[in-house]
Amino acid sequence: MKKFFAAAETLNIVDHHAIVDEMDQEVYEVHRNFTFWGRRVDVRKNSEHLFSIQKLAISFLPKYIVTFDDGKLFTINGRMSLFRDRLDVEGLGGDYYAEGQLWDYSYRVYRGEEVVGSLEMTERWGEEAFEITVEDESMTDVIISIIMAVDVIVDDRDRIYS
Repeated sequence: MKKFFAAAETLNIVDHHAIVDEMDQEVYEVHRNFTFWGRRVDVRKNSEHLFSIQKLAISFLPKYIVTFDDGKLFTINGRMSLFRDRLDVEGLGGDYYAEGQLWDYSYRVYRGEEVVGSLEMTERWGEEAFEITVEDESMTDVIISIIMAVDVIVDDRDRIYS
């Protein structure tokens, strides 16, 4: 199991922040940019581009494409309900999905019935931060990409309703 942390910042038009490990060492660098069609998120690891997340502009429910530099590609499709979010992940092989509470930033990533990752709001560095837990270390980059997509989807929804 690995834990990572990211500051819970108010997003600007261009947002850059780090995801650090438990030793406060930067592991991922996140760049969020607004585009004409929505928003694009690029994530680097060891100064090398690792993956990007792009929202599909023409979609009733949230739909995002995650593209890794090694050619791996999958989509995340939102299904909203009254009290919970559910995001289905297609293209990874297996039954991956994320599910969480609408109001408290508490999400779990599942492979079938097994929890393989989570996102929780916590306090670190004297301020609110996101705690990301990866249960299956062999899937760390994929779980981080799903968690980042969850963050983007929730942030987009909050921006619409605020």
